[in-house]
Amino acid sequence: MHIINFRMRILDIGCGKNKYRGNDGDKVIGMDMSKDADADFVHDVTKIPWPFENNQFDKIYTHHCLEHVDRSRLLDIMNEMRRVVKDRGIVEIHVPHFSSMTAYGSPDHVTQFAANTFEWFNAFGFKLQSLKLHYTDWQKPVGPLKRAFAHAVEWLANRNVHFAERFWLYWVGGFFEISAVLSVVKDN
Repeated sequence: MHIINFRMRILDIGCGKNKYRGNDGDKVIGMDMSKDADADFVHDVTKIPWPFENNQFDKIYTHHCLEHVDRSRLLDIMNEMRRVVKDRGIVEIHVPHFSSMTAYGSPDHVTQFAANTFEWFNAFGFKLQSLKLHYTDWQKPVGPLKRAFAHAVEWLANRNVHFAERFWLYWVGGFFEISAVLSVVKDN
């Protein structure tokens, strides 16, 4: 039996001090505009082109970064992601949901995201693979009662994200985060 050690090249945009770990054997490159970050490249995501060659990465991961970018620049940034990711590569995005207090609670959050935001990218060389609403910040301690409630809300909300955005968020107080996985589709 042969063991294949597959190594993905992953770009973590806005890595901060907690760069994405990936799996064993993955090569993760961090990019952040802060010199204090755990970044391999200190670079502002809005300064295009990025310091990478075409088709260099298998995956891009970004966690709570794009809400800091003006909406008028979002498509430019998505096009730059598409440029540096290989055909059929993955872009994984986590941002505050528009109904979250964190979406508006910070003055440097200038763009809000909903399900339609990610579906819109299908017209620009991406294919939406998955979309999930997250009711709570799972990186923080959650008590057993809130955990059970949050899991139930997420399970039901993610059966129909559009219904949840239209009606549920008013009943449950909004969603903490929305995450999307998009694949890159290039014309060869």
